Amino acid sequence: MAVHAVVGDFEHHLPLLPTGGWRLFAFLGGTIGNLLPDERARFLSALRSTMTTGDCLLLGTDLVKDPERLVRAYDDAAGVTADFNLNVLRVLQRELDVELDLSSFSHRAVWDAEYAWIEMHLVSQRPQVLRVRGREYPLAEGESIRTEISAKFTPGRVEAELRAAGLQPLRCWTDSSGDYAVSLAVAP
Repeated sequence: MAVHAVVGDFEHHLPLLPTGGWRLFAFLGGTIGNLLPDERARFLSALRSTMTTGDCLLLGTDLVKDPERLVRAYDDAAGVTADFNLNVLRVLQRELDVELDLSSFSHRAVWDAEYAWIEMHLVSQRPQVLRVRGREYPLAEGESIRTEISAKFTPGRVEAELRAAGLQPLRCWTDSSGDYAVSLAVAP
């Protein structure tokens, strides 16, 4: 098997992928869940357009599970996810010279049943104004900034999204607890 690695952004550099011969595209780890539905559709369609007949996609997805369990996972007692989320503000400070007080934000994870995703938020603990490159963004106490979504899937939803992108689902495997799935689809 020949492996050709490309350093790039999966949303922008698909044309850099090598062509010729049969190819297996692997998109694992559940990253697809961090994309909004329209972003997922665009990505899967763009990926499909780079594929030729017979090429396959191996797609990893995190599956829907008990909402309380999901919230605990994204708001863990050790504060690992909170620190990860608050790091967004540190990066903004460093890269964009954003003026803000890190201690005036807290982390919150919320399950949104309508969209079947977890949302991570940074919640302002007091009224404040964020200053970004000369522009001001006022935040009220309790107002939040959504920093991430993490969509959860059912095998049927994955199949539907693959079909909508022009791919033919072949098989879906899950772990024994039904927490995670890997789906195989082919370009017809």
